[in-house]
Amino acid sequence: YQDSILITRGPVLLLIDESELSIDGEYNFKTDIINIISELENADIHLVNQFLPQKFQSGKATGSLKIIGSYSNPSVKSELICRDIIFNEFFLSSIELNSQLTQIGSKGDNGNISLKVGNGSWKKYTFDSGTFDATITEKKIILENCHFKSGKDFLQFSGEYDGSNSYMLERFQLALEDNYLVNFKPLFFKVKDSIKSLELEPFVFHINDGILEGVIKQDKGIYSHIKMSNFDASIITKYFEDEKLQFSGMIFGEVILKNNNDNIEIDVDVAMKRGSYMDEKFDEMIISFLYKDGILNMDDISMTMGDIMGIQATGVIPISNEKSNRLPILLNSTFTNVSLSLVNKFLPSFYEIKGNATGSINLNGFPRNTKFDYSLNASKFFFDKI
Repeated sequence: YQDSILITRGPVLLLIDESELSIDGEYNFKTDIINIISELENADIHLVNQFLPQKFQSGKATGSLKIIGSYSNPSVKSELICRDIIFNEFFLSSIELNSQLTQIGSKGDNGNISLKVGNGSWKKYTFDSGTFDATITEKKIILENCHFKSGKDFLQFSGEYDGSNSYMLERFQLALEDNYLVNFKPLFFKVKDSIKSLELEPFVFHINDGILEGVIKQDKGIYSHIKMSNFDASIITKYFEDEKLQFSGMIFGEVILKNNNDNIEIDVDVAMKRGSYMDEKFDEMIISFLYKDGILNMDDISMTMGDIMGIQATGVIPISNEKSNRLPILLNSTFTNVSLSLVNKFLPSFYEIKGNATGSINLNGFPRNTKFDYSLNASKFFFDKI
């Protein structure tokens, strides 16, 4: 130590548990200038975090760091191999990190980051490898390429983040289980404080030979308007945990969702061709209803399979309205050769029902005083042990 300058005469070696850290260089206390080279071996990732734009939760790092410039806002060049990294909901077995950043922590920080990722996972999804290349300019992050691969499946996108709350995806491509999704035009969205305040500007995606388009806004409430055309509904619905919400078949139509102060409004008008629902195949299925103010208005719920099978229902059903007990209920349903196994899936699992049914069911009156009018013919009927 001389004239306010601390200089190492050789690498200073620190051993912490299984971690090894060596430091060689100098620091000027008067000018606050640092110039050091650090070699890491199995070091805790938190030693590296302060030189990165985003923070890893845990992991180990091996490699070198060269730090030069102001102690408060240094420039850093890093060449690291990191293992067992946890970052938000990602787990990464390994990362090859190469970066060169200047004036870190200041308004004028800039540089570039390159990552090569080994196998890992995000939530319940796994991947084999990935790459990430980005440029940082005064808080703006320009994502030149981000690519994850798992077998034949892959995710690739590029875009930029303004450093505040605005994002732009210039290119977005997803190949998953022989399905392909790509954006038709750049995708713009904002996240103010959290994902709960998402504002997604009008978007258009191509899904295989079909189109998914719409707009999503979240702030004090939710507004979502989605249009779908000519792609298999199972591409979306198979990710729903509830089996009753899983459909397949070429879908056409739109869904509007509004939620303001816990007042939910859902307007659905879709048709599906050549698909299946709850293991029952159909030629056409129509779902057209409006749920508003706790009342379900069914314009048309129907499913047909040529001349073999058909079911159709219309009506008005109060579900969760303060006045629901005083509101009238009306349901008209007709069906031909409908599998009772399908009906059984909507009933409590006390008994097993099989067979086919033809007839009609009509309900009218009020929730606490409902009149049932039905006509039913069943064939190959099976009820519990009968």
